[in-house]
Formats: sequence, structure tokens, C-alpha cells
Amino acid sequence: MTQQVAQAFASLTSLPIDTIQNINILGGMTNVNYKVTLSDGRQFVLRMPGNASNDIICREDEFKNNVLAFELGIANEIVAFDAPSGLKLTTYIPQAETLTPLSLARHAKTIASHFSRLHNSSLTLADRFSIEEEYHKYRQLVLDRKIPWSEQWDAINARFEGLVERLGLLKGGGELCACHNDPVPENFVLSHATTPPTLYLIDWEYAGQNDPMWDLASVIDEAGLDPAHEEAFIGYYLELNPHLVLEVVKEKILIFKILQNMLWYLWTLLKEAQGDDFGGYRAKRHDAAIRLLAQYDATYGMTRE
Repeated sequence: MTQQVAQAFASLTSLPIDTIQNINILGGMTNVNYKVTLSDGRQFVLRMPGNASNDIICREDEFKNNVLAFELGIANEIVAFDAPSGLKLTTYIPQAETLTPLSLARHAKTIASHFSRLHNSSLTLADRFSIEEEYHKYRQLVLDRKIPWSEQWDAINARFEGLVERLGLLKGGGELCACHNDPVPENFVLSHATTPPTLYLIDWEYAGQNDPMWDLASVIDEAGLDPAHEEAFIGYYLELNPHLVLEVVKEKILIFKILQNMLWYLWTLLKEAQGDDFGGYRAKRHDAAIRLLAQYDATYGMTRE
């Protein structure tokens, strides 16, 4: 794999392979990232696309969105990009700390500020992220490839349209705007090279125009924020966006949590059918969708859907 990474780096930069001093794996879920250190001390991150990623991601849009986010000051810079292969080379963030579900809550106020900056910017991203289109696309791929889903999934799947319809009726929770759409804790990187530290939001594969509550819901769900930290995070965001209606925001966030778990369950089915192994991630998404649906019904009543 090291040789493959070196060759990919050379193809992107036209630099000889022997200028590479070291290659370290950084990990990743959708893709695999590598830190590449050159003999002159320069450091980069090379993104190698994961299995089936190029089937579901428009790389041209990803590049455009990443450039816009960099210009806004919340993403690191792309050095080289090859859309057909999905290879991407970015600057390495110095003295980097990748956030985790445990550490994210400590930076919730800064994250809320980043989101407010993005959501209220004049940016028009290259694509519109539609949960309906994404879900139906993934579901069709699963069906076309005859990938089995759980016995319970038919009933869960039947709730999708009603939840989307309810979202269309909720007003006062924000209009379509520039969104990241995949703000998992690992996509927040803190650089301790500055004082105060600088927070970057990386990986703009799924970015596009969307409801801003999608981003908030994703952070809350992915980090597993407890109710107190969730309330605090929403509060930080609403302080910067006082025009939003708290109760509408809360209902939207809960619906988006459900839809995200439904979407990423299908995503995991597709990825695992390509040979990836995510351990208990698929079951986690599946069970979370069921649990959150029950929470929604208990809070708002099935008749609201």
C-alpha cells in the first residue's frame, strides 16, 4: 500500500517518488488518508478514495465546495485534485488534534460559530444535498445489487416519506443554505499551532445547499451528545441566530437524526457489500433509527407525520 500511495502522490504532484521521506496512515471511514512527509520537511495529506465512493460522490462538486470553504476560512487548502480517480492532496494541519465524540463537547461553542458562519455566508455550493434524492439513490443501489437488509427495515423505510413531508411543513428552522452535511467529530481538526487554536472542518464530499439543521443534527448524533450538551450546543447556535424558533429547531433536529441513521444504514450496506468491514456500525445505525423513531412518536405523536 505504501508504494501505491507514493505512486498516487507522484501522479498528483509530478514530484519524484524519492522525494518522499515518510508515509503514515491517518485512517478514515469513507476513504483512507495518509500523511506524506517530504525530505524537505513539507507535509501533506493524501486522500485515497474508498470502495464504491466514486459511485455516490460527485468529485467535481467536492472540489468546488472545498475551495469555497477554504476561502471562507473554515477548511484547509487543496494542493492537488484528480476528479476521475478521487485522489485529493491537501495541506497538513500542523500540531493537529482530530476531535472525537468525547472531546467534541468541549469545542461546541466554536463549532456552533463555524456553522453559523457557513450557514449565513453568501456561498452557493456546487450541489444541493437532498435527503430524498440521496436516500432513494442509496436504496435503489441496495435493491439493484440485491443486498439484503434487515427484516425490520421495510417498516422503518415506510416512515421515510412521512418524515420528509413533516419537514416541509415546519417553518422557522432555517432556510436552505451552504452546509457541510457530514460533520462527524473526525472531520473537525484543531490546530494547536496558533493561539487560540484554529478549528478546521475537513472532508467536503457531501457538501451542498441544505437545511442548516441537518448539520446540527449530525454533530449531536455522531458525537452522542447527552441531553445537557445537546441543549447547550443548540443554545450556542441560537444565540447567533435569534430569528430561529426553538421548538421548530428541536423537531427538525430529531427528524434529521432519524433520516441520517436511515441513510447511513443503507450506505453501510453498500460499503460492506464491496468488502469493507465496519464492525458494529451497521447495527448501530439500524438500532438508532428504531430508537429515534420511537422517541419522535412519543414526543410528537405519529399523527404529526
